[in-house]
Amino acid sequence: MPRIIRGVDSIENGMKQINAAMNSQMQTNSMVQENVIMLKSRSEDIKIATGEQKIEVYKITQSMNTITHLSDTCSAGADEIASTSEMVAQTAAALKSSVSYFKV
Repeated sequence: MPRIIRGVDSIENGMKQINAAMNSQMQTNSMVQENVIMLKSRSEDIKIATGEQKIEVYKITQSMNTITHLSDTCSAGADEIASTSEMVAQTAAALKSSVSYFKV
């Protein structure tokens, strides 16, 4: 009979160890589930932020294109003004020459 009791005690100890291991595993599983929920939330935040950054990069690119276009327009305008001022200077020189003919 003592042998049977020792066997039952041994089985009981084994069941306690299994129960403790299962409780530990359930706690670990619960922690993993909490972390998965947090990770999913952060992943969604990153997705949203990435989308917003994509939109802003597009806006910056559009602004840069506008600046480039305006710069080209200003450069062309400056070239035209320089050309026109040369023509005005030549016209002024010709006018001065013509007026000096009539000086008394």
